[in-house]
Amino acid sequence: MNSFQFSMRGWLLVLLAAVFILAGCGSVALQVKANSALQDKRYGDALAAYQEILKTDPANVEALKGIGETYLRMRKGPEAVAALEKAYKADPDQRTTLNLGLAYAEAGDHGKAISTWDVLLSRDSDSNFANLVRKQRTLSLYKDAARQAKNALAQEQALISSAMVADRQNAPAVSAPAPQETVQEAPPPKPSKKTRRSRVSRKTKKPVKAKTPAVKQPAPVQAKAMPKVMPKEKLDRIFPVNDNTLAVSPFGEKGNTEKTQHLRKALAAMIITDLSKAKGIQVVERVRMQKLLDELKLGQSGIVDPATSPRVGRLLGAGKIVSGSMLGSGSDDLHVLRILTSVASGKDLGDQDARGKTDEFFKMQKAIVFGILKDLGIKLTPAEEGLINRYATRSFNGLLLYGEGLDWQDQGEWDKALDAFMRCVNVDPTGPCGAALASSPSSGEAVAGPESVAAAVAEAAVSDTAAAAAAGGGGGGGGGGH
Repeated sequence: MNSFQFSMRGWLLVLLAAVFILAGCGSVALQVKANSALQDKRYGDALAAYQEILKTDPANVEALKGIGETYLRMRKGPEAVAALEKAYKADPDQRTTLNLGLAYAEAGDHGKAISTWDVLLSRDSDSNFANLVRKQRTLSLYKDAARQAKNALAQEQALISSAMVADRQNAPAVSAPAPQETVQEAPPPKPSKKTRRSRVSRKTKKPVKAKTPAVKQPAPVQAKAMPKVMPKEKLDRIFPVNDNTLAVSPFGEKGNTEKTQHLRKALAAMIITDLSKAKGIQVVERVRMQKLLDELKLGQSGIVDPATSPRVGRLLGAGKIVSGSMLGSGSDDLHVLRILTSVASGKDLGDQDARGKTDEFFKMQKAIVFGILKDLGIKLTPAEEGLINRYATRSFNGLLLYGEGLDWQDQGEWDKALDAFMRCVNVDPTGPCGAALASSPSSGEAVAGPESVAAAVAEAAVSDTAAAAAAGGGGGGGGGGH
């Protein structure tokens, strides 16, 4: 009897194993079917197959990845986000991370897209995936910066309007002006007996009106253009500033030549890069500053009036802001006046007068960076100081081309930006243009929809996996069999 029971239990285990194997085979077959439909752009069939897998295996990560990518290609951002967030929690591989960022962007949340991609770039900075991420990040950054700039100005205008209304309500009442007196003309004089000649002469003359004193009119009441006092509690609530956040404006131009017109943005960008290496301070990205200046109609000039700095800094959420002017002293000379301003108080925290020759601009740039850090009271570790002291470039011509590329990017001229960065790399192969070129999309990539980008992601996954296998490094983290 015991032998019989043991035999029955054995058969049951075999049958259960067979069921699981068949179920697994069925799941694999459905996965292949779904992946094939996705690649053939039969999105309805792909969704049906992936969802069929989830009926028997609700936690199937590959099916969730496939559903997310399918919705992404269909431009259904919220649905793609819902599926890919679940997949990302279970398996945050490269492909899923990139697709999740694309889904956030498609849903209009470019800030989340950037944060998601930054996680990927912190793990991988040198792969086909990384290059795709950088380009998509650049596009999302420009869109998010433009949106934030418009929103900040709209909030500021609403705050000003509410303060003006409060000012008018609290203003003393103004009495109405007295009614204007009616002035009547005096009657014409009666004609006297004169000679015929004088009577004829009188007929040719115009009647003379009697002069009466003019009535003094009350002066019109002038409307207030701005409130006398901006409510600080509302200002701090709507535009909170972080004292550890620093914004750097492109330097204003005064007397520069056409040759150096692109230098102002290039120099500011390099200063931002160096300051970002210091711990304890967060630096606003250059694009966010540029988009706000564009909205303020200061995109080409920069902050020329230092009194504008606190307003710009507050709109960016920065506690301190660097501004200044670049003066054209001569064909081979550079002269930069730099000011550090507190956003909360509006007071200058330090200034600097930097001068140098164009062929030694890199020394002047470092002097400005260390001058800012000194004014901020930041003490660097030896490692940080050594890192900041490294010269990104010593090529002045390369720096000008770098600035030209940034200018084209800011105008949305992506192909012209690529051309400038490529010329820069030819002149200065180890300079900042290498990274700029890798993160700059083409005009075609800038207008490509998520379907095209998702397809490029799939190709990058295959390419990176093949490269990793050839190097003996395994799967390479591309992830996702779909």
